[in-house]
Amino acid sequence: PLSIHNNIYFIVVWSFNALVQTSGWPNNVAIMGKWFDHGTRGTVYGIWGANASVGNILGSVISGAILAAHAPWPFVFYAAAGLCFSGGLWLLFLLPGSPEDVGEQSISAIVEVYDDPINVHKNQGENDEDDDDDIPVKEKDGQAITILQGFMVPGVLPYSLSYACAKLVNYALFFWLPYYLTTGLHYGSDVAALLSTWYDAGGIIGGVIGGFISDVLIRKLNIDRSFILLFMLLVATGQLFCYFTFAATSWAANVSLMIGTGIFVGGPANIISAAVSADLGTHKDIKGNKEALATVTGIIDGTASAGAAVGQVIVPYISSKFGWEAVFYFFMSMTTLGGLILIFPAYNSRANREKKSIPINDGEDTSLVYDYNQNDDMN
Repeated sequence: PLSIHNNIYFIVVWSFNALVQTSGWPNNVAIMGKWFDHGTRGTVYGIWGANASVGNILGSVISGAILAAHAPWPFVFYAAAGLCFSGGLWLLFLLPGSPEDVGEQSISAIVEVYDDPINVHKNQGENDEDDDDDIPVKEKDGQAITILQGFMVPGVLPYSLSYACAKLVNYALFFWLPYYLTTGLHYGSDVAALLSTWYDAGGIIGGVIGGFISDVLIRKLNIDRSFILLFMLLVATGQLFCYFTFAATSWAANVSLMIGTGIFVGGPANIISAAVSADLGTHKDIKGNKEALATVTGIIDGTASAGAAVGQVIVPYISSKFGWEAVFYFFMSMTTLGGLILIFPAYNSRANREKKSIPINDGEDTSLVYDYNQNDDMN
């Protein structure tokens, strides 16, 4: 509308837009983390984290409808701005920042007892008049941690790097899949835009199912989320190979393989960005610090966004020089690397789980509710 055609202006305005938008996710995760505990976050965040994929689908539909109505293209941006402004007002006036704001007990206070295996056993069946004295409570409110301190929280670095690999592939597919469908598989642009939404649908399914399974593994088998994420990312490598190899055979094969790719690429990305970020943001070293959760989430999401940005530069270069086959092999190498990085937190969680298995009265071995926030050696 302003008829400004200047690269510097575009870079400045778009960078400011990105700066404002990126503040939303860490703060949303921080608020959600105050309402749900470790054993239910996978399912809750899997459902809640689908908002990004739902937004992608709705954005495509709304934009297509506006352009189909022959409205000027700036109206696409006006509609997006109006929705963002309305959502901001909704959150400002209707969203409680924490349970304490509505007179409820905080989640950190409820689950604090589970930091100590002995206190867990007491909490589950033994009455002890001195229980309250045995529960460690760390008050760190108002002491915001630095970015360096956030990186030093056990688990933040490997999950940040793994998420960088997953987000690179996830965003590259989101932005470049319609173009690949048009130039590589020769679909019409309108069909390609509609077809690519199935990838987001797969991401929704993967986030919900993967999050639910991770909760079950934590509660029933004391198995850390890193195991299911490692599995999903390695399966994603094979799924990407199958998609590139067989997607051209039929429309049905394309859709089914695209959904599968979304499940195993978009699913882990959703889980790490939300549930895992909240878990790490309530690590025992910073528990009680209301400022830390947003900082840790920002570190993980920011590192991943850097990876996604690199992908946006690499993908067009590889496709122009070596073709789409090389692009998909690049994607496969990233999902494989992202999965392998999680071997470190998975191994440490296993070692920690073995240490936290304690004998009780009749010599029977009781596995306690596992919390990988206890890992001090994850990095």
